[in-house]
Amino acid sequence: MEKKKIKVISSKVCEVMEDIGVTEEMVNFRRHIYLKTEKRFPHENEPSFTPIHTVGSQVEGSTTLGMNSDTDMIAVALYMGVILHASK
Repeated sequence: MEKKKIKVISSKVCEVMEDIGVTEEMVNFRRHIYLKTEKRFPHENEPSFTPIHTVGSQVEGSTTLGMNSDTDMIAVALYMGVILHASK
């Protein structure tokens, strides 16, 4: 695709994204909120502390309100050992 067409398409995509509420400010705000929430939950002083990280489009801020997008989370089990190298 030639550079001129790419610029036109990119401009149109930006226009549509802004029309549906995905602006740079909103993306940054949503990232900020999700990262703040991640730091508070769960509490480190709880005996069953397992860090939970929010990942995907929610924390990236790339979804729009009203889309009912899911929230992807990863739990890190600190009590499980991982064997990287094993001999027979």
